[in-house]
Amino acid sequence: MPTLLETAATYLQNEDWNFESDPEHNRLVGNVNGDNGTWRWLLIAIEDDEDNIVRIYSTLPVNVPELRRPAIAELITRINESLGSGNFEMDFADGQVRCKTTLDLMDGTLTQAMLMRIFIINLSTTDQYLQTIMGVAFGGVESATALEMRDAEGEVKQ
Repeated sequence: MPTLLETAATYLQNEDWNFESDPEHNRLVGNVNGDNGTWRWLLIAIEDDEDNIVRIYSTLPVNVPELRRPAIAELITRINESLGSGNFEMDFADGQVRCKTTLDLMDGTLTQAMLMRIFIINLSTTDQYLQTIMGVAFGGVESATALEMRDAEGEVKQ
C-alpha cells in the first residue's frame, strides 16, 4: 500500500502539477498561480502509529508588517468564522500568513478524490481572500471594512 506522500505525489503528477518532493520531511512543495496572485503551497503527510493526516498550507507571498499584525489577526478571525473547512493563521513573530486545511484519515485510505477536495478548498480559499488580506496588511484598510468591501465588490483594491 502506498504511503500518504506517495499517493499525493501520484495524484499531483497525474494532474501535471510541478512540485518538489522532500520525502525526508514527508512533504511536497509547489507554487500556484491563482486569479488574485501567486503563492507557495506545502503538503505535509503525517503517518505514524497515532496519526494519519494530510495537511495543506498555502503561504501568502509577503509577510505582514509588525504594525499591521493586530489588524490581520482580527481579519483572519473574522474570515475563519465563515469558513466551513480550513483556517487562516499568522505567525506573530514574522508576520507570515497561511491558509491551512487538514484531512484526518484516522484508519481510512487517502483517495485521489479526497486529495483533490482538500487542495481545491485550500487553494480557492487562499485565492478568494488574498486581496482582502493584502488590502488590510498594506493598504491600511480596517478588517471589518475590508470584508464589507469584499462582499460588495468581490475583492479589496489596495
